[in-house]
Amino acid sequence: MCVSINHRRCEKVLSIENAAIEYGTTDKVKDLRTQLSQVDHDVKAIIKDRASAKENIEKEHKQKQKDLETIFSDLVAKIKHLKIRREAELLKIYNEAKETIDTSMIIFQNKQKNIENEKQILEAAVNIGCPIQCSSYDRKIELCGFLSYLCHDGLSTCDVTATVKHDTTDLVVVSNTIDSKVAENKMVKIEFPKLVKLLANNKYNVVVLMKGPDCYYGDNGKTVVDSNGVVFTFENSPLSENNTNTESGQIPGFLFRIPV
Repeated sequence: MCVSINHRRCEKVLSIENAAIEYGTTDKVKDLRTQLSQVDHDVKAIIKDRASAKENIEKEHKQKQKDLETIFSDLVAKIKHLKIRREAELLKIYNEAKETIDTSMIIFQNKQKNIENEKQILEAAVNIGCPIQCSSYDRKIELCGFLSYLCHDGLSTCDVTATVKHDTTDLVVVSNTIDSKVAENKMVKIEFPKLVKLLANNKYNVVVLMKGPDCYYGDNGKTVVDSNGVVFTFENSPLSENNTNTESGQIPGFLFRIPV
């Protein structure tokens, strides 16, 4: 290339186009082209590798998310199962403890009812307090037993057989050997093995046979007694064989209750 202020014909001037063509045929350019081709190939390989790596990490990320969801779902399911099982265990413990308490309460409530019933029976028996052989009632009752006097010495035993009769029918018969040591106020409570239902306005005979030493007896008996709203009418029994009557005898009272 020639640059001159004063234009004149230049000798041996090489045009840019020709210079470029000539330069393009040199080994240096060939080497550069080869290097550029290799770099281009390497860059493309790197881009492809990075694209593949990106695809792989995306797949790995999605798989790890999926695995995490699975693990989390399993964990939630296990926790839920553990919660349900633990709740069932706690409910079982609660129900067992509640059942134990309820059973205990029922037992003591029944005991309380029995105590109240015994108190009513004893109150009724004490209120009657007269020796009888034959009686009738103005209300339906259930006879539970009776009170009996025992031996004078307070040490001996007596064989007692008691029978409740309606006409010629034995409603209950009970036999027992009674130790005088258990007597309270010279009396002992003799209970029947079952309740004897007595109808209102019917006559019943109570027969008591005692074998043993001489026993206490009551006197000044009454022929009509009102106990807990039940009116008892006592008469001399035709079955008496030892002068027992409405005035004196071995039976100071009845144990009874009024059906609900």
